[in-house]
Amino acid sequence: MTLRLSKKEALRQLVGVVVSVIAALGLPQVLHLIGFGLGEIILPMHLPVLLAGFVVGPYAGAVCGLLSPIISYLLTGMPQEAMLPFIVIELITYGFMAGMLKNVQMPNVLKVLSCQIGGRIIRGIAIILIGGVSATVIWSSIVMGLVGIILQLILIPKILDRYEGLR
Repeated sequence: MTLRLSKKEALRQLVGVVVSVIAALGLPQVLHLIGFGLGEIILPMHLPVLLAGFVVGPYAGAVCGLLSPIISYLLTGMPQEAMLPFIVIELITYGFMAGMLKNVQMPNVLKVLSCQIGGRIIRGIAIILIGGVSATVIWSSIVMGLVGIILQLILIPKILDRYEGLR
C-alpha cells in the first residue's frame, strides 16, 4: 500500500504537526510557571496530540506524539528521562488512535475516552514489560492525571464540535 498525499494535504498535515508540537511544548511550560506539579495533574501534552490526530489524521497525530515529548526533553529536561519512552509510546498511541477514529460515527467524547483507554493500556504494558513495575504504579499515575483526563473529556469534544462546525 502506498500513501500518496496531494501537496495541499501534505502541507495541511505538516502545519497541523508543527502547530500541535508547539502547543504540546508550550502548555507544559505555562503550567510549570504556575507550579504545584500541574503538569502531572493536567497532562498538557495530551491535548494537542489528541487534537492533531482528530483534526489532521493518524500519521500526523502519531508524529506529534513522537516528537512532542522528545523535543520537550531535549529543550527542558522534561519529561524525566526514565518516563520519556513510556510517554512517547502513550502519546504516539493517542495521536494514531485519534486519527483512526477521526471519521468514525460516534460521539466525540467516546472517541476521546477510547483513545485515553488505548493509550493507557499500551503505556501500562510497556511499563510492565520494560520498566518491570507493578500495576499499582500504573494505577497511581492514572489517579494523579484524573483531572487532566476529565479536562480532555470535556474540552476536546467541545473543540472538535466547533471545528467540525467551521468545515
